[in-house]
Amino acid sequence: MDNLTLSRIVTFFGRRFRTNLRKLSDKSSTFAVIADRVWNTAEIIVFYIVALRSLLISRTAAPIYPLTTMHVSPDNIVHVSPGEFHFLLHTGKIKSGAWDKQPKITFRERYIFESMREHFIEGVSWEHTEFYQLNAQKIRSGEKTKWESIEALDKKCMELDQTYRDIEENGYKTQKELVVNKQTGGIGDGGSGILASDLGALRHEICVDIARDGEILLNEGRHRLAIATLLDIEEFPVRVVARHQQWQNVRTQVSKYIEEMHTEDLSDIQAETQQDVLDEFKIDIQMGIEHPDIQNIFQE
Repeated sequence: MDNLTLSRIVTFFGRRFRTNLRKLSDKSSTFAVIADRVWNTAEIIVFYIVALRSLLISRTAAPIYPLTTMHVSPDNIVHVSPGEFHFLLHTGKIKSGAWDKQPKITFRERYIFESMREHFIEGVSWEHTEFYQLNAQKIRSGEKTKWESIEALDKKCMELDQTYRDIEENGYKTQKELVVNKQTGGIGDGGSGILASDLGALRHEICVDIARDGEILLNEGRHRLAIATLLDIEEFPVRVVARHQQWQNVRTQVSKYIEEMHTEDLSDIQAETQQDVLDEFKIDIQMGIEHPDIQNIFQE
């Protein structure tokens, strides 16, 4: 059984478990708190197990940083990742092959982004957006959807309104800040576990994959990315889930080159790295030396 098949199996049963927890949560506010903590605890355990395993099996000169974030701007994320990498189960993944060459969907052309643009910028009510109508139709017909009832869908829309207002008024907050301030959503939207701490909060930052040429692809976090884009947020933290093997090779060459240099002047190091390493690759490296996943190496 390959890792992708295992991921799909775990995801399937995980979604069924989450669905049942949500159904019970809708019936009892007391149970909702317990269910949320139970789900978050399971997520945190899985996240740390996978992240630590990635660290142990990773044999590369350039660290993969599964437990850290990097900062990007909304304009850096144009396409949705076609890689089918689970945002928890594939944390720290380095994968070769043509997954990044598959047809990519432009994020701003997705119905969820257009629906949020209509609602927040043009003032269209949620009920008249494609996002709401599509999910409401699925709920009424018994099709699979993330929300089990119209009431649950309405609650999600209210949470999105609250998130938009909070970011507009107070700026973009990290998941750790949201956990500390008790501003996370329901089951599956981040939050603290049984220990009621910010442990593992970064698992629900916007997640990305990185293609062979350094293109940053959206993995998870479409709602927050849409809001950050609509509000022209300058930059926000993201967590890297998977990298293409060729991109990791680029990072490895950069790391080795830096180790062999005999100067401590950062500007000189970066200029020479761009000239002697990045410019020598047969592919055009997006953002070049300014790529946040390259800059992380300089900050070691």
